Amino acid sequence: MKPKLLSKPTIILLVLVLLSVGIVYFSSSFVPHAKFSTSYEDYPFPKDAPPTLPEKLVEVNGTINSFSINSDKTKIAIATSKGVSVYDLISLESIHIFPVANGVENVSFSPDGTKLAVLQKNAQSYDYGFIYLMILDTTSWQVLYAYQNDVATYLYSESNQLKWNPDSQRIAFSTSDQGLVIWNPESGNPKLETSPDFIFPYGGFDWSPDGSRLIFTEAGFGLRRWRVDTDDWVRL
Repeated sequence: MKPKLLSKPTIILLVLVLLSVGIVYFSSSFVPHAKFSTSYEDYPFPKDAPPTLPEKLVEVNGTINSFSINSDKTKIAIATSKGVSVYDLISLESIHIFPVANGVENVSFSPDGTKLAVLQKNAQSYDYGFIYLMILDTTSWQVLYAYQNDVATYLYSESNQLKWNPDSQRIAFSTSDQGLVIWNPESGNPKLETSPDFIFPYGGFDWSPDGSRLIFTEAGFGLRRWRVDTDDWVRL
């Protein structure tokens, strides 16, 4: 008994099915796939330092903690464990040395370049102490204003941030016991963020371009917007 042969339409259909499967299989093998890794082993190595030293080299005393460049890019202020060093960025000549016994955590030029904010952490015990903020005149380099929190506070790392308002009149910083602080040096009165559910110190923050609001993080739990002119805040 002869086996029953497939009809011509059936054979054509099978050939088309096999051809489609083959095309899909072989084309998918050539599609690049993203490669993900949960390991740090694939992190790129940093670039090697230049083989030769730069033509001009400036060495400062102490450990460098931060730096700030003024708006017209002519001066750089360097915060170190020994104080503040200000240099001319063009000639690299020293402009001013401001020694501080307990070292300086952060410096920040005001947007108009007329003032330099200098922040210290005066530790009384391990991780606890006072935050001391000075405002220097960038012409005379004299201390114009100074602020210190009233009680010893936990000196967490984020409390060394300084953010000038675009108007160069107010400056914001953060402490673990007072939250986010806005200080108008000319008035001498700090304005405190005192939301009722304030529990954790605030992390990163910055002003809006018009200077009316502050956006800040709440220890990784979310974002908050503080409208300074009306003293209203909202969690985002």
